[in-house]
Amino acid sequence: MRNTSERSEVKVKHGIECRVDCEVDSKGDVFCGLCCFETEMPLTDEDVKRLEEVGYRKEDFSIVINGIRRLRNVEGRCFFLSSDNRCKVYNYRPEGCRLYPAILNSETMEVEVDKVCPKASRVKVGEEVKQALIVLVKKIYGQKS
Repeated sequence: MRNTSERSEVKVKHGIECRVDCEVDSKGDVFCGLCCFETEMPLTDEDVKRLEEVGYRKEDFSIVINGIRRLRNVEGRCFFLSSDNRCKVYNYRPEGCRLYPAILNSETMEVEVDKVCPKASRVKVGEEVKQALIVLVKKIYGQKS
């Protein structure tokens, strides 16, 4: 089950993450998943390798658009989003997913919380997440798949 705190930054095996309580009911059995609909999440080579190591083929879970490898959508949902809106690869998910709802505003070039997230008003993005996101953006848009 996911962390139930509203927001916390933690160091995990695969880097920094910004945790958000995605539960939408008090029982903890209904999850939002809104960020996983029509996803355009870019992937690093490390993301792809990690997902392949747990048994997935990059040809199945990703596509390349304008030279950037991204998560594939299946019927408008992330390849890894289950029918109950849980991530099938939560412990191995891409770095961009770990940092979400922190995003880089392409107009201001500032890190902010994505307003698409229903819990955006409760999320505060700390310096570690901001720095990790900036490094990630540079890595992805400097590498082509």
